Order: sequence, then C-alpha cells, then structure tokens
Amino acid sequence: MTPYKGVEHSIQAMREGILGPRGDLSPLVRFWCEKICERVAPKDYLSEILAIRYWVLVHAPYFNDPTRVEWVRDPQALLEHIQASPTQVVRADCDEITELMAALWMACGKRVELVTVGFTATGPHSHVFLRCEIPGGKDQWLVVDPVAGTREPSMLTKVKSHKFWSLG
Repeated sequence: MTPYKGVEHSIQAMREGILGPRGDLSPLVRFWCEKICERVAPKDYLSEILAIRYWVLVHAPYFNDPTRVEWVRDPQALLEHIQASPTQVVRADCDEITELMAALWMACGKRVELVTVGFTATGPHSHVFLRCEIPGGKDQWLVVDPVAGTREPSMLTKVKSHKFWSLG
C-alpha cells in the first residue's frame, strides 16, 4: 500500500507482482492454473483463457481502492486469501485482478499485455486491464476488463487513449 504516484509507478508495481516468485513463477499460481483448467481439453487454448477469465471474475470481484492509496496485492497473496476465505471470494481492484489473471495466464504459457486507458482525449490514464494473445490466432487478442466484465465492448468504445505494456 503506497500513495498513488501515477500510471508508470503502478505499472512497475504490477510488473513486479506478475513477473516473479509470487506471480507467474509461483508454484501456487501454477497449481491454480492447472486446477482451473483441469476439465479443459488438451491444446484448447482459447478455453483455457476463458476458464481462467471466468474463475478470476467469480472469485475476485471488483472493489475500489481506499481513497488516495494504491492498494496492490500480488497474485499469490490474492490466491492465498481466496483459499482462506469461507466463500472463496476476495474483493480486489482493477490492478489486482489484472495481475492475478496475467500471472495465471502466463503460468500456463500465454502471452499477455497490460493496457492502460484514458477516457478523455487529453487526460491521464485512469484504468488498467489486460489482453491475452490467442495462441494460433494470428495476432488475435482477447481483451479482459475486470471492471467492465461482460460489457467490455461498450467500455472500449469510451476509450480515448491507450497504451500497451509488454510483460516480456
């Protein structure tokens, strides 16, 4: 938990959470990746992506950060909280949900990018989500916004500026 210092600072914190021992390299993250996809047919990559998307959105619904604070837990911490909760639900903001989904997708071999967006032509970026490349899809990407949920297409029409942030 730190004071909000801008988009670049948030992206750096998210990268540190996603890429490393408590993110895509965590045995717990890999365990959950396998568990979530256990009923998906081998090499059905789109279904793996969608299974993880669905599971994360059910088990980590959106919740605002505290005022004036950038609250970011790493993917392993979120999974630990989900496991410990009697309801297997933890509330998280767009940064945390994006980190968790990115780490899970990367733990099962998917290519992921973070996306920051602004909703005014000249204003700062105020939101983050991610996109996952569909393997074999010839540069096709699935956009997942943890706040918009199934309303992603209408949210995307409101975006006035964006930036892609590579994770590797």
